[in-house]
Amino acid sequence: MDLHLISGFLGSGKTTAIVHLSKMLMRTGLKVGVITNDQGKYLVDTAFINAEDIPAVDVQSGCFCSHLDDLLEQIEHLRQKIDPDLIFAESIGTAGNLVGTVVQPLLNGTSCFAKSLSVLTDARLLLRFCQGLSLPFSDSVCRLYKGQINESDILIVNKIDLVTESDIALLKKHIPEIFPGKFTLFQSAFNEDNIAAWYRFISGMQNCAQLGSGLDDRVKRLAIGRFRWYEKAYEFSHAVDIHDMLLGFLEKLLRDLERVHCAIGHIKCFIRTENDRYYKVSILTFDDVAWKTSLSPLHARYATLIMNARILTDEPIDHVFP
Repeated sequence: MDLHLISGFLGSGKTTAIVHLSKMLMRTGLKVGVITNDQGKYLVDTAFINAEDIPAVDVQSGCFCSHLDDLLEQIEHLRQKIDPDLIFAESIGTAGNLVGTVVQPLLNGTSCFAKSLSVLTDARLLLRFCQGLSLPFSDSVCRLYKGQINESDILIVNKIDLVTESDIALLKKHIPEIFPGKFTLFQSAFNEDNIAAWYRFISGMQNCAQLGSGLDDRVKRLAIGRFRWYEKAYEFSHAVDIHDMLLGFLEKLLRDLERVHCAIGHIKCFIRTENDRYYKVSILTFDDVAWKTSLSPLHARYATLIMNARILTDEPIDHVFP
């Protein structure tokens, strides 16, 4: 059984990429399991993966790095349940120094070791970072972001379908300057050739290269301390169509967050309608268009919505959410 770690900052598209890669591999007859990593009881990523009929379990109590025993327990659970050929373990979006806290302890203290560590990033965020443009994050969070990329065996520049060819050309120019020697692939998770190329690389590895993140624990703690977690389940109903109701609900939430100067790390919603269709909505600070597009095909009279949100603020945020 091969274990592949998947890391990357909030909103980088890890779960969607894992789903499409897993489904591609399952069509070839491979048995795939997924371990997600977050906190709380309403977990959007796990719900989304299970809805795609991919065996998935989760580590809910916090990051893999501080709950290694829980990770090992879930690996064993998947072994007993489906005897997988490979497992993808998706870390929390604010994880840092996975090599020192997960990869090396697994290699030195257990019979299970990670074969690869992929780090995904949203192409739009990486472009802003490489160009030195302002980001809605503190310095410690930006250093956490860079540290994630530093320790990757492979950097996946994801969501290239949302940028232009000239943007990609700029990224290809800047990445070697900032991350010299970093093996990089550019992909859209919806392009099977792209994700097949990703799998060819990681399946050819024997184990993680154990690259350093350059991130010290103090900075990591500062970065993580800036994020607030919020989760809630909602129900929506309308005599004709809930589409505009859902859209208005989320637009008002974003206005309220902006009003109190909260930056969005990532807001993700899993929506299931009465006819058992499901939709995933992903909202980032710098994106006010794509998330609305993902709602376009949703038309129903009833739906449940579960929300996970990571918000950057030093203040409590419960009063902002409805």
